Amino acid sequence: MEFVGGDTLTAKIRRADYPLSSLLKYLSQVAEGLAKAYAAGIVHRDLKPDNIMINRDGYAKILDFGIAKLVETPVEDLSEGETAPLSVPPPSTTGTVIGTVGYMSPEQAQG
Repeated sequence: MEFVGGDTLTAKIRRADYPLSSLLKYLSQVAEGLAKAYAAGIVHRDLKPDNIMINRDGYAKILDFGIAKLVETPVEDLSEGETAPLSVPPPSTTGTVIGTVGYMSPEQAQG
């Protein structure tokens, strides 16, 4: 497992004087990383500021793919003009709560 030194996005957000332009740069990097993961057929499912580390070089790293889910057809395997599924297959156990409670929708928290 890779060691990523630096601060979480949560720590950066909590600093009152941290520039908004830097935070937006990190979020752009996160969006790019999520797009690459999805293109490989992976949905993170626990994205939150605590799971984004900003390394000492100023790059955002997405952490904790522990509850990630594979989509049925990775984008890279699709033919030209074909689209990827918009929904993720349901978890293997109905009613199982997965994720961080503070970031869940009420429906998700109820199972």
